[in-house]
Amino acid sequence: MRQSCKVRKTAETEIKVDINLDGNGKYKIDTGIRFFNHMLEQFACHSGFDIDIYVNSLDKDNHHIVEDVAITLGEAFIEALGDKKGITRYGEKILPMDEALYREEYFLKLMLRLKMKKHLILKLLYCLISSRVLRRLQK
Repeated sequence: MRQSCKVRKTAETEIKVDINLDGNGKYKIDTGIRFFNHMLEQFACHSGFDIDIYVNSLDKDNHHIVEDVAITLGEAFIEALGDKKGITRYGEKILPMDEALYREEYFLKLMLRLKMKKHLILKLLYCLISSRVLRRLQK
């Protein structure tokens, strides 16, 4: 199975991420930021990945939480993908989700470019969060 467990400890946070790419979309996510939890839960649910994320924030700064979760999640993805066998297709899909649009193309682009840049997970999360914020501003 393609799975990984990563731990990251910094002066600001302690993060633990468990991921199973061949899962069923089950998740246990506790970042301390309700909206961020929701976005990660939606990501797990709609991707079919099993994702467990635990965060202990030492300085209670949301910026450090999001940044360190993204880095740890990216490292877990890279390790779980191993030789990236079986990733051969590219496509695009737009999915309405809770007053927002999720663009699957971000995730697929991420999967194709993972070996080059770990910070793409952060870019994905930024795109997902931005899409919701932009939709709210348009109302």
